[in-house]
Amino acid sequence: MSLYHEASQIITTFSNSKSGSLKALIYQNDALKSPKPNLYAVCSESLKHQEIINEIITRSGLLKLERKLTQALAVPLVHDQLFNPRGISLPVSHPLKAAILKHKTRLASELTLARVRRGFPTLAAYLTSIRVASAPQNCRWVRVNTLKTTLDNVLSTLLANFTPVSSIPELIKQSQDPENKNAHKIYHLDPHIPNLIALPPTYKTSLLTSHPLYASGAIILQDKASCLPAHLLYPPPNATIIDATAAPGNKTTHLAAITEGKATIFAYERDKFRSNILRSMVSRAGGDKCIDVRNLDFLSTKPWEGADEELEPVTHILLDPSCSGSGIVSRVEVDTPAPTTNSKDDRPVKRQKKGPAPKEPTPPPEEQEETTPEDRLLPLSTFQLHSLLHSMSFPNVQKITYSTCSVHALENEQVVLKALQSPIAIERGWRILRREEQGSLKDWTERGWLKEFKESGWSEERQKETAEGVIRCTPGSGGTIGFFVAGFVRDVKEIEEGLRKERGGKTQKREQKQEEKVEDEKVAEVVNSEETPVDVPAGSSNSKKRKRKKKKTKGVSDEA
Repeated sequence: MSLYHEASQIITTFSNSKSGSLKALIYQNDALKSPKPNLYAVCSESLKHQEIINEIITRSGLLKLERKLTQALAVPLVHDQLFNPRGISLPVSHPLKAAILKHKTRLASELTLARVRRGFPTLAAYLTSIRVASAPQNCRWVRVNTLKTTLDNVLSTLLANFTPVSSIPELIKQSQDPENKNAHKIYHLDPHIPNLIALPPTYKTSLLTSHPLYASGAIILQDKASCLPAHLLYPPPNATIIDATAAPGNKTTHLAAITEGKATIFAYERDKFRSNILRSMVSRAGGDKCIDVRNLDFLSTKPWEGADEELEPVTHILLDPSCSGSGIVSRVEVDTPAPTTNSKDDRPVKRQKKGPAPKEPTPPPEEQEETTPEDRLLPLSTFQLHSLLHSMSFPNVQKITYSTCSVHALENEQVVLKALQSPIAIERGWRILRREEQGSLKDWTERGWLKEFKESGWSEERQKETAEGVIRCTPGSGGTIGFFVAGFVRDVKEIEEGLRKERGGKTQKREQKQEEKVEDEKVAEVVNSEETPVDVPAGSSNSKKRKRKKKKTKGVSDEA
């Protein structure tokens, strides 16, 4: 089955469904034969232009002229003919491509007429309007920093003349009403994250960054998805916490606010420049007293070897390692039709210092990430797993959150699976934080991909429990960026047993070192004093040294 046959099926299914995402519909379907990044590209772009494509198909009489075509099949074919610079991804002799090429002049004319009817002077103007209209509607998110102020104070000052709305869809709908002059003066209090406010996508960021509350650190611009890790971790006051990759500091200061400034937080950032940004952010947010910023690599820490004894009390770790960033989509994304072939021409074009720009436009960021080859994702996934296993090795840690702003299972569910199957997780009793244990987030509807755990060898119950335990955010869905977060906890019995063993071993080593030190001091006294020597345990290395010393002294006396 060709790419276009599968695309037609996906487009039909998605158009008839009332919920779910196109990305999930494609990436969770193992029956598809076409490369999924290419299939997603042609489906997503065809859906953006579906209205005008349907009009072109109808007015050109294409289906009457080509009986082999159906409406669903014609949509992706006409899209690639009219909007994809590379054209239809089929051999020239292929019947489907031949059927479209026979009418390419008629189709191009109908596109021009359709554009003019819509009031667009050029094709570029039409494409720009489509891109803006189809861009994910991410809200402007404002987190109230309770280290500096209160929610009531922000509502009475920053949002004094604003009207609350009941949901994100309602917020976006009202903000797009052209007849409402106060469409931007509305807000929504988030039901999952305390002290988090959603503003319309059209609200100007400059109005927030120029406000005194922002300058003082009382409000922080932080996407809702970025707030999930700290809220899921939710450490108690007086906890000892590590933020493993802390810069720029939004999650770090969120942890400080959750713990009311009473926790001890070690914030690691190995890059010097970013660690300076982190320090600035911590200072502005009022977290200096509880946050210890360290310009060090988190992976260099070794509290179990006694090298970092101050980290032994750590009970909570927030881990948000480097990732592909495939979930980050700009609010107004100017993109171009993505390639739908696997030819050499589809490889990214290297930026040249000199010479003319490439003729073909570079695919947009979202689609570049979608076509990211596994050989690039694999090193990221390996690093992420290594960081997670390192976190699980801390002797007293009870809870970890692992998060990425990626949509790829290789960086998300597969890292979770490998971590839970590792010897360190099994020995220390690590498991997924179950959905029913997630407080206000247990009502979050978008969860992990169950199919990624099918080959784990686990029972169906555990597969489902793990998939349900992780949280996903689809870009634009719920007004957020794309995101993934999983929580891990240790069973209490395993923690207590592990602590006894580790503390017992360390106590024994300390006592042994102390005994050796005392013994050495006694030997020194015997050698350097003419008084009756203090008895040293027979058979010890130090007693042998003393005997050899005595014999040597006696020999010297005899010679004298």
